[in-house]
Amino acid sequence: MNLPPLIQEPLVSVDCTPDHEYPIRILRAHRANCNCRWKTSGLSAEQTRFYELMNHVCELRAQILDDAIRKLELAPAGPLI
Repeated sequence: MNLPPLIQEPLVSVDCTPDHEYPIRILRAHRANCNCRWKTSGLSAEQTRFYELMNHVCELRAQILDDAIRKLELAPAGPLI
């Protein structure tokens, strides 16, 4: 199956240094990947609907991650294990 191109390449790694910033780095990387959307120009109507739905789901994930990131940024840092 040939996939249409993305408007942005996804992040494939995260700095896994075990510190207080690690959880938020993971969330921010996932959030950045929500900006990777499928290009739909030149596709059939059926394909366009399918990839537009996938792009919409990325927007929904982005909203959830934005909320989680805000909460984590406001939370006090606990002790490292």
